[in-house]
Order: sequence, then structure tokens, then C-alpha cells
Amino acid sequence: MFPTGRFENLDPIKASVEATGGGSFATTFGAGVQNLFHLGGDHFLRYRFNLTHSLYMPVDVTGFNAYGGGFGTDGRVHPGSVTTLTAAAEYTLTRHWVLALDIGFQIIQATRFSGTPGIGPTGEPAVTGRGSGDVLSVAPAVEYLYNEHVGLIAGPWFSVRGRNTSDFFGMVAAIYLFL
Repeated sequence: MFPTGRFENLDPIKASVEATGGGSFATTFGAGVQNLFHLGGDHFLRYRFNLTHSLYMPVDVTGFNAYGGGFGTDGRVHPGSVTTLTAAAEYTLTRHWVLALDIGFQIIQATRFSGTPGIGPTGEPAVTGRGSGDVLSVAPAVEYLYNEHVGLIAGPWFSVRGRNTSDFFGMVAAIYLFL
């Protein structure tokens, strides 16, 4: 993965929403298996399992940044590795309509910081990095297949539980084209 987006020298008031990247190159290893069962007529059940492990390169940071920081922060962040297990299933209701469900579990290793921590917005010593954590998320969806080349999938994606992670909820949609 190539680093893109803003990750350092962020505005102290909007740092949590201004960061759009982590500034770190990542290498991801993964494996997946899937199978498709014909249940009769237009009904199919497909399941898949994916396991990935991502390693992140250290990144130099200054000021308020995607990992924390504050006024005068100057140092190096060592992002922790991330292991992700995804289990998913799709069931075709008709030739055009599909129900889908993805369940994901991530284990996030601690992020370490070395350097000058700086001062937070209220005068306390700034914190950069975080402890280890994990998160369980679910993404149910409905898929419409216009034909064998064009489809649309949409649904919510949200956390069910986590440790040292933020709860989240979002809507996800994608249009795909097969040529």
C-alpha cells in the first residue's frame, strides 16, 4: 500500500477529521478460500474466508498528526501490524437480487512513538501512538445484478464491539462492471 492523504501538521481543532492517511508504506500478505453451492433453480450460496496480515513502515511525524501529537511534536511512529479475518456469504434470491453479509475481525498491534512528544491543545503532554486493540464489524448488504456485466451493492458497515478502537457506522455502496 502506498501512503496518500494528509497525516501530519494537522489543524489542532480538526485533526481527527483532517487526517486522510497514515503516511506509512504497508506490505500485506493474505490468503482466501471460497466455494459456491447451487441450491436449485436460481438460488446459489457462496461463502468465503480471507486472512490478511499487514506490516507498516515507520513514519516521521511533526505537530498534530494521524497518530496523535501536539504543538512541537517531532519524532518517529512505528505503526503496529494489523491482522484481519473476514467471513462472508452471499445468497441469490433471484437472478437479479442477492443478500450479502461480511463479518470482519481485526487485531491491531500497538503503535510506538519515539521523539519529542510536544504539548496537547490544553497544555498536557501530547500522546502519540496507541495501545493494541481489536474490532468486530458487520456489513450486511443487498446486491442488484442488472446483467452479467453490471451490478450495484449497498448496505451499512458498523462495529459490533471493540477494544481500544472507536465505534463506527457508515453506509457503503459500489457499482461494478465486468468487461
